[in-house]
Amino acid sequence: MCRFRATNSEAYRFLWTSSFNGAAVVHIVRQDNFVELRSRVLGRSRLSREEPAVSTTLSLEDWKIVQNALTVSNFWSLDSADERIGLDGACWLIEGRRGDTYHWVDRWCPRGAVYDIGRLFFTLAEPALADFRLY
Repeated sequence: MCRFRATNSEAYRFLWTSSFNGAAVVHIVRQDNFVELRSRVLGRSRLSREEPAVSTTLSLEDWKIVQNALTVSNFWSLDSADERIGLDGACWLIEGRRGDTYHWVDRWCPRGAVYDIGRLFFTLAEPALADFRLY
C-alpha cells in the first residue's frame, strides 16, 4: 500500500485469512480513469500453495460501487480494531490509502458494513474467488 502514497492513486486491499479454508487477497487500485483489481488465492488450506495472481480491469461504474460501499460503511471512521476474537473463523483486514491518508480495519468474522465491503471485493474478483465462502 505504501507504493501508492506518492501518486494520485487510491488503493484498497482486503486480506481474508480463515482458520481452515485458506486465505485470499483482493487489491483494487484507481489511477486517473484506470481501475485495476488483482486477486490471489494464498492457499485453499494450510497445506496448499499460493495460486497465481489474477488481474482484471474494473469499470468506473464498479469503482463508484466500491466508493459507495466505503461511504455507507463509514470505512474511514471505523475503529481499526475491535475486541471480538475467536478460535475458529476468519480474520478480515481491509486497508485503504488515499494519498497520504491510510486507514485499516481488522475484524474477526465481521457482520454489517465490514462484511459488506469484503463481500463486494470478493464479488468483483469472481470467478477467481467464486468458490470461497466468506464467514
